[in-house]
Amino acid sequence: MKYVLALAAFAALAGHSAAASANELVIGLGRSDYSDNHAENRLFGTVEYHASPFATYRGFDFGLGGIGQWGSGGSYFLGGGLVVTRDLGERWFVEFSEMPGFYHAGDNDHDLGHDLEFRSQLALGYHLNEDWSASAAVAHISNADLGDDNPGANFGMLRLHRSLGGR
Repeated sequence: MKYVLALAAFAALAGHSAAASANELVIGLGRSDYSDNHAENRLFGTVEYHASPFATYRGFDFGLGGIGQWGSGGSYFLGGGLVVTRDLGERWFVEFSEMPGFYHAGDNDHDLGHDLEFRSQLALGYHLNEDWSASAAVAHISNADLGDDNPGANFGMLRLHRSLGGR
């Protein structure tokens, strides 16, 4: 079941990306803060793909995206979902994303209580030039009480965005 969810998320993204050209690739590096006091906080890396927006409403651009996140303890998260961005002037922007997906705990102390987890993220970024942007983001991952246990985890990260066209 866990592999079916991950495959379904990426199949939905692949179907959408054929209709719109790729917007950007985002690479991040950060540190985890697990809510369970017995879990060791770790370094992690992320790779995200954000498709070009499919709709704009009151200055907010709505698009789809996918994420792969890997922790130094062997944990990983694969998900896909909604990405909402808004420019705050010429250079600054804000981004929100909500991506359900599959989570694998790696070390036993990183068990978040369920294979299906929901990652919410908020980022503040700066356009360096036409092709490159940088952002700082905070994220939370939780199973929304689907499991018997829901310790959740928080993440802080720095990210580098590379436009792939369509901006």
